[in-house]
Amino acid sequence: AYLHLMPPHAPYLPSAQFKGMFDDGWAPTPQKKHRLGADLAPERLNAQRQLYDEFIANLDHDFGLLLDDWEQSGILENSIIILTSDHGEMFQKGVSGHSTPLVFEPGVRVPLIISAPGQRQRQDVYSLTSTVDLLPSILHIAGKPVPAWCEGQPLPQLGGEERADGSIFSVAAKKNNAYQPLTKATVALLQ
Repeated sequence: AYLHLMPPHAPYLPSAQFKGMFDDGWAPTPQKKHRLGADLAPERLNAQRQLYDEFIANLDHDFGLLLDDWEQSGILENSIIILTSDHGEMFQKGVSGHSTPLVFEPGVRVPLIISAPGQRQRQDVYSLTSTVDLLPSILHIAGKPVPAWCEGQPLPQLGGEERADGSIFSVAAKKNNAYQPLTKATVALLQ
């Protein structure tokens, strides 16, 4: 099954139980606005970041309830759970969100948590991975061949090895037609 969860996408609307839980006065060090970024004030960015963090805590709680239910019903005995995201969010350099030509770590660093049946301990992978590695990883876990046309490679500790060159590319091309060649994009090399 594939579950697409809208939270924590904007608008950031944590429930009353989580609203204000990070209201402790902390604020990140203001960063210089980027010339390609918006012109949002640091106070507004901090308020948005706090709501986003509260919304993530809310989602984490709700997802935990779902996992508890699956565990009690026995679904987790033969299921692989993969939790990931398609993007992060920026709350710096004058930008809030992810609809920006800027490619910085907060926008491209996403969670990737995989739990396999019978897994009893955590295994951390610190090498760079990419979402294109998910399909070959799932196929490998399922004992199916990875087609030649498939991009990516199985993830480390799931049948794959760390990338020899230790780098990946990230592309932001939100202003392009999805069915036409890219004409305008931002490309970043992550190492």
